[in-house]
Amino acid sequence: MILDIQSTSAPRGTTSRKGFFPPVNLLDATSAERHDGFATAFMAEGEEAEVHGFLMNHPQVTFCHHPGWVKVLQEAYGKQVRFLLLRSSDGVLTGVVPIVDLSSWIFGRQWVSLPYQDYGGPLASSPVAESVLVDALKHEAVIRGCRLDIRCGNPLTSYYPAPVNDKVAMTLSLEGLTEQVYWKKLNAQVRNQVRKAEKSQVTLKRGGLDQLDAFYSIFCENSRNLGSPVHSRRFFESTLKNIPGTEIVTAWREGRCIGGLVRIRFQGTLAIPWAATLKEERIHCANNAMYYDSICMAFRDGFNKVDFGRSTRGEGTFRYKAQWLAQASPLPWYQFDVKGRALDQLTHAKSSLGLRLVSQLWSKMPLSLANRLGPSLRPTLAA
Repeated sequence: MILDIQSTSAPRGTTSRKGFFPPVNLLDATSAERHDGFATAFMAEGEEAEVHGFLMNHPQVTFCHHPGWVKVLQEAYGKQVRFLLLRSSDGVLTGVVPIVDLSSWIFGRQWVSLPYQDYGGPLASSPVAESVLVDALKHEAVIRGCRLDIRCGNPLTSYYPAPVNDKVAMTLSLEGLTEQVYWKKLNAQVRNQVRKAEKSQVTLKRGGLDQLDAFYSIFCENSRNLGSPVHSRRFFESTLKNIPGTEIVTAWREGRCIGGLVRIRFQGTLAIPWAATLKEERIHCANNAMYYDSICMAFRDGFNKVDFGRSTRGEGTFRYKAQWLAQASPLPWYQFDVKGRALDQLTHAKSSLGLRLVSQLWSKMPLSLANRLGPSLRPTLAA
């Protein structure tokens, strides 16, 4: 799939009516900024294949960098993904960072790399190139008065200190294991829960669009219970269509769907970014059946890692994923204010207090109302 970019017809010196992305002259090669022997510019037409190849062949690429997300965000939420490029003095592409303008009247001007994902920050060919690219991105955000949120899977190798937070990525390495050895390593309680799902006659269905409605109904209720506005159905529909290797697993008991998850195959990693079960049905361990099925599939298909997605250290999802022998690694998410100053943990904690209060209120909202309002509010939230 080739990266997609929509050009704008706004005249020089003006801003686009939609969002706060740069005007045309910042997308032209002639407007490239120079930084220590490098040049930066936003991706222009004709560069899509080159950028695609750079991203997909980078050793730290994740499924969040797949160019298919360009169409997912555009189709689901009308968001455009821009790519800031870094080139050496001889024109060689040495760095790429995807950006989404998430500005709204509710939360103000903000750029995120990338929203709705755990990862998606800059990929560069060297620490020097990475540092120059991040500085250039900060500069572009500052001159537009935007806050900046860079979500990395690994700490930036530049001079930026890794931020301290309680968000972690939970991953299971399958290196050196077999399905049989892994089963024996699991805690007896976990094995019993997998068996309990079988005894409770929980069955699984695997598919795509044919399983979307069943999964989405569970996901809506679970999101409301967690105090989070739900993603639109179109978001998952577009993900199935544009991100190769995506499928939905649903869990059924007595003719009723009681759980579901989305899993994505990507370059040796099986990722599980979204999962949900009905609260009143958790006694039947449908979640265990779906997760164990996914892990077994990863073994059979030769994957070397299972990515369970992010969790907050010490909370319920963290403990649940840890019981599958997943290891926690800090998620270095870098945040900068409108002047380019790094936000410390204390500042971030104060700014998120209001969101936590809203989340508590949202979890008490009638489900039908939450389902109507959620997809409209969700595009403004980076999480």
